[in-house]
Amino acid sequence: MSKLVRTILVPAFAVGFAPLVWAQHGHGQHEEHGKPVEFKMPTTYAGAVAEIEHRLHEISELIESKQLAKVHAEADVIQKVAKVIGQLALKEGSGVPKEAVKDVNVAGKDLAAKFDAIDKAGDSGDLAGTKKVYAEMVALTATLSKHTGPGTYRAAIADINHRLAEISGLIEAKKLGGIAAEADGIQKTAKMLGALASKDGSDVPKEAAKNVSAAADSLAAKAGGMSKIGAGDVASAKKVYDEMSALMAGLQKYVVAPYQCPMKCEGEKTYAQAGKCPKCGMDLKPVKKLPEHADEHRP
Repeated sequence: MSKLVRTILVPAFAVGFAPLVWAQHGHGQHEEHGKPVEFKMPTTYAGAVAEIEHRLHEISELIESKQLAKVHAEADVIQKVAKVIGQLALKEGSGVPKEAVKDVNVAGKDLAAKFDAIDKAGDSGDLAGTKKVYAEMVALTATLSKHTGPGTYRAAIADINHRLAEISGLIEAKKLGGIAAEADGIQKTAKMLGALASKDGSDVPKEAAKNVSAAADSLAAKAGGMSKIGAGDVASAKKVYDEMSALMAGLQKYVVAPYQCPMKCEGEKTYAQAGKCPKCGMDLKPVKKLPEHADEHRP
């Protein structure tokens, strides 16, 4: 895993998205960039920051593997999103204080302007130049991410576990109408897990980072499917919930969370805060360490 990602990368919660957009190359003479990136233009500030951070993580991976020709498509998404982030910061409920909107707008414009530089460096195979511009983009994104949610791997796992518990309760009560919002939150947070795992202090071993990213992408895809399940399809909801829980069992092995159901109704699932087991209702009890041989089951 690249050591390049050093900014506070944070998940977004309950974010909206506009119709699909294709990130296209602006220079028709270049064919080496591969397929354009399909993405949904965010309609909230938190969603925009999450999208930018996700693309920065992808660029970090491309730099690490020296696939510089593919940097363009990811940077193009950043450019498009960064151009509108100032407008999103002005929306009611954006989370951006009025006095910070100007700084956000300036950082967004500066970030969008970095596209040409990183595109030129990538096209020419200039690894050092690509790294330099990438670092500048990360620094600008740090300004944007100050006004979003938690920014650690541990916090992201805790949030997903909380949302999964909420989904479990909704399924048991056969109130599937509320699942979409929780699943949407999981999807957005899961998209950032790979980036969060690469941060110093995340407790995710470097050799496991790629597997974590793959599992997180799978979790995000499952959450996307969960949000589309019909109001009366309890069986499908249970099936996808179980699949998401199985993926989380691997992802949370890297977080020494302090609470767990004494009856282990959810296997080795742990929580960052005290509370009630969503299955049996018993008080969660403190645990001092990961289950024995947990390393053998890491993703």
